[in-house]
Amino acid sequence: VGVKAVLFISSVLGMIGMYLLTRGWGRLPAILSSLSFALLPYAAVNIYVRGAYAEYLSMALLPWVFYVWRDLGSMRRRLLAGLVTTLFLLSHNLIPLITSPFLLVWIIMHHRLNFKLLMVPIVTTLLVSSFYLLPLLFERHFVMADTVARTTAYAKHFVAPSQLWNSLWGYGGSGEGIEDGMSFKIGKLQLLLSAIATLIIFIKKRRSELFWVISLVISIFMATSYSKFIWQSLPFLSLVQFPWRYLALAGFFTSILAGYSLTLIKPLPIQVLVFSFLLSATLNLNLKLFTPQTTYPAKLEDFTAEPYLDTLPSIIPEYRPVWLDTQNTTFTDTELLPYIYYPTWQVRVDGKRVAIYPGVGGQLAFSNPTHSSDVVAKQGHTLLENIATVLSLISLIIAIKLYVKN
Repeated sequence: VGVKAVLFISSVLGMIGMYLLTRGWGRLPAILSSLSFALLPYAAVNIYVRGAYAEYLSMALLPWVFYVWRDLGSMRRRLLAGLVTTLFLLSHNLIPLITSPFLLVWIIMHHRLNFKLLMVPIVTTLLVSSFYLLPLLFERHFVMADTVARTTAYAKHFVAPSQLWNSLWGYGGSGEGIEDGMSFKIGKLQLLLSAIATLIIFIKKRRSELFWVISLVISIFMATSYSKFIWQSLPFLSLVQFPWRYLALAGFFTSILAGYSLTLIKPLPIQVLVFSFLLSATLNLNLKLFTPQTTYPAKLEDFTAEPYLDTLPSIIPEYRPVWLDTQNTTFTDTELLPYIYYPTWQVRVDGKRVAIYPGVGGQLAFSNPTHSSDVVAKQGHTLLENIATVLSLISLIIAIKLYVKN
């Protein structure tokens, strides 16, 4: 129930954010953008095929991030921009990473004449999210996330241009070539409407909307093999693992342009008629994708039993501690506990804290020269984590207080 509630809230959140971002073009174009965004095929892939709920939430926050950074005229708006950006960073590791260049250009476009406005939201974001950012930057090497990400052959996961228009719907995985088990289509109607919007923007020379067109082209380009030279030139991109993650951005930009296409029609009665047709077509084409392949009663014990837990290190190896394969046998007067070493462990012998280190097989080893049986082990936090948590908590309280005060 909790998972379903989060997914439902994410969907509604994304639609509201898209409406606020595009409402300057009119109510009906904004609603069309919202519905196009909510019914993206890639959104259905994340929910019902990949089970990538964090990425789905991150997608839902995309319109909010661009919306809050557009207007920083008041202190409340600047604080809100910092808090929303913090939520965006916390939602997913990689979507904020690939979004950052587009967001940076967006911010420069709107605030290039007054960079002082950026100070409050940037500082707010860094301080409030420090409980997450500092361990991410300085303790990421505790696990194998980077190693696993860099061993993923990203070149096998580029999207073929034809797949953007149409690819068979499936509940499998991604592979080399075009015979993937999952679909990478953006949405035929969304793409057609985006093409119309692009023509309008170029004909009317609307420079402010040109940003969305260029961003869409770049995001699609980055998802295809044509961008391979960029992936090879920027080693950090290997952390993204799958170039088709850029479909999250492509779908976002496509949805914005889909709504803008409706501005071509000026008489309100005709616009309402066309909107009704497009709404019906969008629902008919995409709503059927938001269905599970199979359903079965979930039992908690199925996911807490030892046989299942033993399979997790191989299923999600990126979260394995780097010490798992340690063969450390150089220490004397030590004992092993049936846990994998991690710097957050604390061991006390006879009430006194003792040194710990990775033993054979990465097991938690500790000094016990007296061979005492009074041993207590518990999980704690590193010094960096404690400092970062306090810093985030204090910063959040100050930010909320300032927001209410203003």
